[in-house]
Amino acid sequence: MTDKDVSSRYIDGVEKRLFKELLTPLGYKRDDSGFALRINSNWISIGSTFVTFDYGCKQIKSTFYAGIPWIKFLYSQIKYRDKLLIHYFDIDPHNLFPVSTYDYSVFGKYDSDFFMVCTEEEAEQVVAEVFRLFITDWHNRFVNFHTLEEFYKEVSRPYYFERYDLRSRGLRAYTWVLVLILARLVGEEEYVQCKGRLSEERKNFPYYEKDILEMDQALEFLNTHTPSQLETLGHQLEEQYNEWKSREKKRKADEQKLARLEKKKKRTEVDGAVKPIDRVVGFDPQGDPEVRINEEGELEIVFEFMPPLNEDGEENDDPIFEQFDEVLSKALGVEVLWDDREFFRIVHPQPDTKGKAIDFLNRFWKIRHTLG
Repeated sequence: MTDKDVSSRYIDGVEKRLFKELLTPLGYKRDDSGFALRINSNWISIGSTFVTFDYGCKQIKSTFYAGIPWIKFLYSQIKYRDKLLIHYFDIDPHNLFPVSTYDYSVFGKYDSDFFMVCTEEEAEQVVAEVFRLFITDWHNRFVNFHTLEEFYKEVSRPYYFERYDLRSRGLRAYTWVLVLILARLVGEEEYVQCKGRLSEERKNFPYYEKDILEMDQALEFLNTHTPSQLETLGHQLEEQYNEWKSREKKRKADEQKLARLEKKKKRTEVDGAVKPIDRVVGFDPQGDPEVRINEEGELEIVFEFMPPLNEDGEENDDPIFEQFDEVLSKALGVEVLWDDREFFRIVHPQPDTKGKAIDFLNRFWKIRHTLG
């Protein structure tokens, strides 16, 4: 570890390494929002997003969340019920209540809602702190909940509303709607009590008219639906969302495939004199990588797709491809630079490096289980 300036790629590498060391053993998996764990027969999902902002030095900020995914779709049904179905999908179902941003100044633990990181040593310390806080304060808080009642008891505490002041009154109203939905699912007694609390709050807290309208729409909707009807509808909407997401994923993969092919075509046109190309066979069913020497004597490994695609044309989600420069460097015994998504370069190859690279990529899937 050094005190040299930190790069976003370095921070990403630290995050991926610590995720594997600390959260993978707990059952967490990566998703589009960061990482998540669904527990208790899919009732409750807890997880975090992890974002790095680049402003010379880097800002590291994480958002912790917990909730029941299909409840977010019920909220969308209430808000968008008179609009096209696609509006239900203009949301992140993992951005669930309670949304606890990494603004732990709320708990009096930190003075800011982000960490500023300028060196690799600071990156190691800060990312480790984010994971430590997530596990000790967030994961341990929610992981043992086994019923809706337990979850409702936690998220209906005054803290989850009162942390939103006048500047965040819209989020406060949003949280009330989600808690109302949960109370309706738990039982009539809880729902009546929750409505009473909200009624008292609305007498003393200056909500915007649009927030009042949204809360009234929620009450009207919940009063006319039984808990079983709400649960059925929530699961139906979640299923529709998953189908839509699958179609979107395929569409984006097709667009990315075309874009990468075009990028490769342009790169080939400007690469200049390149010595004979050796093509690997069997690494990627959608197009194997090339191993070649450029006019400066550098070794180039150019992939069709990184990560490689599977038989269905979708990106392989094997985490090994998140740090594939390190994997290649270890296998070949030389430093490997990751210049572009599909472009790896070795500035000072040894006489046997090219042959090693071809052999390694040809055997990659046969030896994958030995690579960690």
